[in-house]
Amino acid sequence: TETDGVVFFKTNHIRSITESAKDDIKFDIKVPEKFDFKKADTFVKLLESIRFQWVRINRGGPESFEGVLSEVNKHFCSLIVKEEVVRVSMKHIRNISYGLKVESSKNDGGQKNDDSDKSNKNKDKDDNE
Repeated sequence: TETDGVVFFKTNHIRSITESAKDDIKFDIKVPEKFDFKKADTFVKLLESIRFQWVRINRGGPESFEGVLSEVNKHFCSLIVKEEVVRVSMKHIRNISYGLKVESSKNDGGQKNDDSDKSNKNKDKDDNE
């Protein structure tokens, strides 16, 4: 995805998949030539391969966590979130994305335009005065 990069879903949490023969979904995403797409035989092995990376578990919602993946076993994984260690039960993980993000080709490289930021701040300052 443009916002989370590669997202892995646990198959036991997928209820259905719908494909439309009419509509082609076009993604405006450039995948780098040497993009390392992780593959593993099990979900636990996948998580082990991304240990010590920034991850996002259960994107969005109240059960969402972001932090550095520190420990993985078949029962739970541990994240370092700010100054806490959070343990998440494996059966409650629906999906996970990790540090790598694929850039959108319509994106200007992810850098903010400083001039527009300054003009917006000046506009806000003028509005407040």
